[in-house]
Amino acid sequence: MRVKKFLRFLFLACVVLSLCFVTACNRNNNGNMNDDNLNDIPNNSNNGTNNGMNDNNGTNNGEINDPLDPMNPNDPIDDPLNPVDPMTPNDDPNNGNNGDNMNDDNIVPDNNLGVMPEINSIFDAVSGAYGEDFYATSENDETFLTEKVGVDMADVESFFCNTAMDTTHPDVFIGVKAKDSAAADSVETALEDYRESLVNGMKADDSANSHKINNSEVVRHDDYVFLVALGRTDDSITDVGDAVTFAKDQIKIAVDKIAEFFE
Repeated sequence: MRVKKFLRFLFLACVVLSLCFVTACNRNNNGNMNDDNLNDIPNNSNNGTNNGMNDNNGTNNGEINDPLDPMNPNDPIDDPLNPVDPMTPNDDPNNGNNGDNMNDDNIVPDNNLGVMPEINSIFDAVSGAYGEDFYATSENDETFLTEKVGVDMADVESFFCNTAMDTTHPDVFIGVKAKDSAAADSVETALEDYRESLVNGMKADDSANSHKINNSEVVRHDDYVFLVALGRTDDSITDVGDAVTFAKDQIKIAVDKIAEFFE
């Protein structure tokens, strides 16, 4: 009887141990299978993100198109053909300038934007256009401009007032930048009156100098007013018509050069 109980107990123990062993084996196999499955799954930590990042070009093979990555060939910083720095505020495409033409040294005054030329720049351009034939090299101060020419300095923002140092030349070049339109009207009237006085003073003279004064011009652009009696003289021209044409052509050099500043 005792032997039967012992054998029964032994049998049950074997059954329990067998079940435990089978269970342990199954768990181990399941664990290995999960590891294998994980190894077979593509690495989505990069691909899932990269696929979304590369929809625009589809050619980066899963690499993130980082515009600030120095190794990225599409990085505009590293592209010599595209020197725009994406970190520069002026390069914002929404601001309309894309960082172009922002070098102050390269800015050219644009009168359409209200940037007006300096009066001395005009003087330099005109004198340079005549070269050695520019005789109005004597500078006069505001006393001459006021007392001789009749300009009210209250109307003047800046000016130059030049006459010939050599008295054999009647050359005059006066330029005034007036304070406003009304002041420019007053300056224009004064220069017209002064020109008329010069013409009257040359009535008895029939030389080339008289043709220069008689064909002198008062030129106005906006609030800038100029009196021009400049250029080379040629006493060898005996025909009056030819002499007048020659004088007008010489005056026109200054008139055209002044106009370039206001185009």
